[in-house]
Amino acid sequence: MAAALTSVCPSRPDPATGQTYVRALATPEQVLELFNWGPSAADQLTAVHRERARLRLPRAPRQPLTLITDNGNII
Repeated sequence: MAAALTSVCPSRPDPATGQTYVRALATPEQVLELFNWGPSAADQLTAVHRERARLRLPRAPRQPLTLITDNGNII
């Protein structure tokens, strides 16, 4: 999936576990590095960039991982 991020609302608990997870902004490449999804990751990354281009979104420049606070602020 790919989309333009236009706003960030406060975190809500996961309905399945009740746990509220930490959120972060990262490039698609950083996500693959963090989660080690294996061989299927290449196809996922290709799909992300195809949709990014279709939506006319710029390629995200690599930057330090950015945390998002519970109130939606970026730190």
